[in-house]
Amino acid sequence: MNRRAFGIVAILAMMCIAPGVQASAAAKPWVIAENGKAKAAIVIPKDASAPVRVAADDLQKYVALISGAKLPIHEAAGSTPLVFTDTTVILINPAGDGLPEPDGSFIIRTERESGRPPTIRITGKGAVGAMYGTYTLIEKLGVRFFHPEQEYVPKSHDLQVGEMNITQSPAYKSRGIQQHTLHPIEYTDILMATPSDENLQRAYRYVEWHAKNRQNYLFWWWVDLYDVSARREYVNKIVRYAHDRGVKVGLVVGMPFRQQHSYNLLKCDACLSDTATWTTCLHQGVDEIASLGIDAMCVFFGENEVSPFKKAEGCTDTASPVKVTVERVEALRTYVKAKYPNIFITLWVHPTAGTPGDESCPRFFFLPKLCSPDVGAAVHTTQFYDLVNPAPTYGNTDFSALRDFALEQAKVRPVWYWPETAYWCGFDIDTPMYFPLYIKSRWVDANLLAGKAEGHITFSSGLEWMYWLNDYAVARFGWNPKTYGVDEVLGDYASIFGPKAGGVVTSALNDVIAANELYLIQKSSKPGYNMMELITPLLSNRNFGNVEGKSSAEIKELQSNYLTDLKALAESYGRAYTKLKLVEGKVTPQAKPWFDELLDTMQIANLRCVHQLKAYEAVTKFALEETTSKDIPAMDDKVVTELLAIQTQAKEIVSRRQAEYRFPHGDGNPFYRYLPTVGEWKPTTDYLETLTGSESALVNEGVTRPIRCTRGRIEVVGDVGLTRTVTVTVPDDYPVDRTLRLMMTVSDTDSATEGVMIIAGKEYPLPMSGDSKKIAAQFDLPPGTFKHGANEVVFRFDDTVGGTTRGFYVYSVVLAVPKGD
Repeated sequence: MNRRAFGIVAILAMMCIAPGVQASAAAKPWVIAENGKAKAAIVIPKDASAPVRVAADDLQKYVALISGAKLPIHEAAGSTPLVFTDTTVILINPAGDGLPEPDGSFIIRTERESGRPPTIRITGKGAVGAMYGTYTLIEKLGVRFFHPEQEYVPKSHDLQVGEMNITQSPAYKSRGIQQHTLHPIEYTDILMATPSDENLQRAYRYVEWHAKNRQNYLFWWWVDLYDVSARREYVNKIVRYAHDRGVKVGLVVGMPFRQQHSYNLLKCDACLSDTATWTTCLHQGVDEIASLGIDAMCVFFGENEVSPFKKAEGCTDTASPVKVTVERVEALRTYVKAKYPNIFITLWVHPTAGTPGDESCPRFFFLPKLCSPDVGAAVHTTQFYDLVNPAPTYGNTDFSALRDFALEQAKVRPVWYWPETAYWCGFDIDTPMYFPLYIKSRWVDANLLAGKAEGHITFSSGLEWMYWLNDYAVARFGWNPKTYGVDEVLGDYASIFGPKAGGVVTSALNDVIAANELYLIQKSSKPGYNMMELITPLLSNRNFGNVEGKSSAEIKELQSNYLTDLKALAESYGRAYTKLKLVEGKVTPQAKPWFDELLDTMQIANLRCVHQLKAYEAVTKFALEETTSKDIPAMDDKVVTELLAIQTQAKEIVSRRQAEYRFPHGDGNPFYRYLPTVGEWKPTTDYLETLTGSESALVNEGVTRPIRCTRGRIEVVGDVGLTRTVTVTVPDDYPVDRTLRLMMTVSDTDSATEGVMIIAGKEYPLPMSGDSKKIAAQFDLPPGTFKHGANEVVFRFDDTVGGTTRGFYVYSVVLAVPKGD
């Protein structure tokens, strides 16, 4: 038999050999490229489907990027003449019928048999499994699919692999990421807000990231600011591209979720007036969303996420929120099943605690248990808390109720676990604060629910400042937490920095994870104080709420316990930064941009903690002095100077990092754009100065001897006539017979808002400010408006735009004598 004929027989035989062929024990490597020249060939079936062809093309691409060698791609079928001598054959074969369930499983096996070319055989459970196996081989060559807009690709003219015998299978049938596009994050524009060729290519790259990381679902939340019909063709392209890579597409919608401009299947209040009307509206909403070509719909069935539903629901009552909602869900299920049988419906189970309830009348967000078993339950948890440890958030002390619900309902219906890798609203993204604790928490939960819950979909809201590492990690855990744990993910990341720096990177991150866990969870679960309330930037609705209204004993406890812990947390980030700085010069040049991001992230986190620590130290000291002395002391200007210096340093870091962002940033979005820190980071000193009553703090306002008053949130019950009364207590020696100046600010409105302020029976108009997010005004009041002692100031607001989170926070009311009077 001549060599050409042997080549034909050999490759055809290889396509049919079962994956049980034993690999040789020889240590000789399987050479793919040598001195920049191809030493291997890729072989796929002639009738290969899209995922296999995509995988072959990408293997060819990445080998070329690494070594400069372009591997040929051959199709094998019938008598196709393929001749191989010492060339390595990379055989991508989707016919893995003997592989374990579910679809997506794969085997990578190196073979060296007498009379056959050296072979790297990738056998998949279907085309998608073969694709996953190919991407795993590419990772073995050193490529890291960290970020959809930035991958790590090593450089080497010589490329080879050692003996491999790898079998992997997914622990979750459905795996993916939900971009939380209700928030002003990168993918709000890319997936929905601004259809363009550039954004379409970014959407495609995000789909590719899913496939490369063995994810098979991409979700995002549709926003009613964006017309579906105008974006249908655009989204259809994304869906088709995703399907070619084994990725399904789902959307989150409301029914009737009236918050943050969520799309509603029941679009208006009239839709809820009677069964005939809301059924028609429901069908119209489903038809509109289904026209986007989606595969799944996750439905938020409450009107908002914070209603506690504390009164008895009375599930048998026709007006019961539970009964009415279950009826709506059944109508939705029936219509979708009849008209769109390929669309899967799951219900968003929010963690808001509310009334515990019972089996016949569960707490509101557990009502999926009353629905048909072919309707899924998407069990959502928030922030970095896991299902095992304390979770003092949304009215919970821990998430054990959600854990038990998930495990119970997994025996009845498809359950998808839906945790977070970041928490956008005033928690960590508004001022950069990376918590690698997410990595450990997400592994704990993924490991706990593996083999029980059907799916693992992750709520994501940011891919800069190392947030991408959390998403990368959770994709691995969603694939299989038995195969990929915390050590494996950190090892993947650290490997790019070289042997002299990689170990230090792993050690630094593990130290910060341990400190996160100790100070943010284990020592921060006592009712009354939460470490995150201290770390959170002092925005409109968090103006030293841990201090005001507390007794001296409580303030001293905050000083001795929580501020001590905050200092220790700050030091953990500081130590990590210092440790990393020592090996900065040992990092491989190609990995330097990734290392710089890690350095900046650790430094900004340290500065944020130090900033908050100094502010709280000053405020608690002031609060204790105020309780024991009639004279209100002025704040030490040194504190304000220190805080401003920290902010200046932080702005420099933000500016440096901003230049390296993978996504565009700036204005031009109906929301604030990604990371408000690209603007200014300054609110804490403003609030600190107002609170402490320092004369120097208000010099620019032209006032002296300020008095602060009580504050509080106004929860909205209706759309108009919202009132709140605050008290201004005027000391006996205060010059009430002079003209006084009152300055006030109201925030957290989420919509266009205006109102009036009433003092001593006189109304003062409060016009909406330019950014529609707050009201700010000041008034010179005639002598005698205030009296010594307690004075009431009444605020009344109108919420002029429906469908939003409705609430107002009076966070600053200052009465003062104008400067010079």
